[in-house]
Amino acid sequence: MENTKINTTQLKKHHSAWLLAAILLLALGIRLGTMNNHGVWIDETWVVTTPNFHLDSKDIFPKFFEYPQVKELAESKQALLKKVYNIHPVVQICFMLISDMHPPFYYIVSYFWTRHFGESLFAIRALPLLFGLLTIVCTYLIAKSLFGKKVALIAALFLAVSPMHVHFSQMARNFSLMTFLVTFSYLVLLTKLFKRFELKYAILYGISGFLALLTHYYSVFFIFTQIIMIILWEIKGKKRFLRWFVIFLLIALFYTPWLPAVYIQMFLRNPTTQSQLTSTNLNTVLSQMYAVGFIPSVTTKFFSGAVVNFLKIINLVVIVFLVFCGGNKLKAHDRMAFRWILVWCGMPIFLLSCLSLLKPLYSIKSLLPILPAFFILYAFVLARLKNKVLLSFILVCLSSIMLISQLVWPTYPGIESTEDTRGAVAQLKSSISSEDIVAVQPGFYRDGLWYYLPRDCMLLDEDQTILIPRDKNIWLFRFWDRNKSIPEIEHANPDSTYKFFGVSAYLWKKSSL
Repeated sequence: MENTKINTTQLKKHHSAWLLAAILLLALGIRLGTMNNHGVWIDETWVVTTPNFHLDSKDIFPKFFEYPQVKELAESKQALLKKVYNIHPVVQICFMLISDMHPPFYYIVSYFWTRHFGESLFAIRALPLLFGLLTIVCTYLIAKSLFGKKVALIAALFLAVSPMHVHFSQMARNFSLMTFLVTFSYLVLLTKLFKRFELKYAILYGISGFLALLTHYYSVFFIFTQIIMIILWEIKGKKRFLRWFVIFLLIALFYTPWLPAVYIQMFLRNPTTQSQLTSTNLNTVLSQMYAVGFIPSVTTKFFSGAVVNFLKIINLVVIVFLVFCGGNKLKAHDRMAFRWILVWCGMPIFLLSCLSLLKPLYSIKSLLPILPAFFILYAFVLARLKNKVLLSFILVCLSSIMLISQLVWPTYPGIESTEDTRGAVAQLKSSISSEDIVAVQPGFYRDGLWYYLPRDCMLLDEDQTILIPRDKNIWLFRFWDRNKSIPEIEHANPDSTYKFFGVSAYLWKKSSL
């Protein structure tokens, strides 16, 4: 009898492991299947161009030393900056990222990754894909520890086919790494430190929190959420706040060297005016909740306007209903775990919403680490259904809806639109000779064009096109110009116009005059 029980337990354990492996294979297949749907776009070019920002580079524009604030420095100070700049490519990455609005850790990791695996489209996107798969594993482990294997498998399945998570697992930016680090910090906090405080786990938690902050600034909302959770936990427990204070103090001390860059990015550059950050309003909150639902990609593809707004309201009602049902008549252990997940879901949204009332800072995609929490919440509520047939039907329906959404986007996975520089260059490259002049508008899209057309390109403002000489063929690649008038050179319209998604190419043939 004892041997039979042991064998049954081992079988169940292996059964869960095989199911998790199948979910990971499904997640990998979805992400690989649509990874090549769209080419490298402007935000991703930081990954492939940042390691090449050298002072003597002829193919990449060294933006940092063109800043007015840097040019105004004394020559001796500029010379010192250049010496520091040339110490190592990692230092150069940190310098160059001051012209962006993100911290450097993902780009440092990507630098070493691309040194080994190259800078192809697959290579640069394989790294965020890896972090996406690791996030699914962390989500499974959190849900398993708090609610059991059934909830863990459902949550892992939802995250594997989530349109939002698939998209950002394919984007060579820092969102996937941030989500993994934040989720890993929750894994250590909820499943280890809240059960038994041990030094090795405290170190792991401190490292993950520090690296999350060094990956994306919006990680701070999750760190603050965890601080609130820790305070609530210790008030009801042994009230040992000093050990937690030491952890966060060390995180702050290690982060101090990057604070001057934060000051430049946030206050001197004022990125809010040139970004997609918004203020808090009802539509912002509805859109945020919609993004963590099951149907954002499908509905925004086939519906628009009032229909989508109605679906957003319905989505919010469903989430409130799930929270109410999930928190009803729970055992003590489940009640506490449910509250932790609920705080993880809602507190970052609340904190960012409050801050965005003062200044437009809300970014839906930057709260991506709430996604694992929401899917654990959904999984917990559904797992309480006693009717296995009904549960299976709901899981198949929801997973299928999210899975189908990955297949309806012809040029990009959805969630965000990306310019089709690859398609433009692929069609026109054979027509562009080495003698032709190539120009770009706006100038900051030059890096994206350079990835597919590695040659000198003129950086032009809209009022500078008239200064281009007419003794050569002139190509102008203009991005996102659908609401702009047709450009002119010397009062002449282009001889040919080529339209692609997010980019237009204009050709003026050389003048015979």
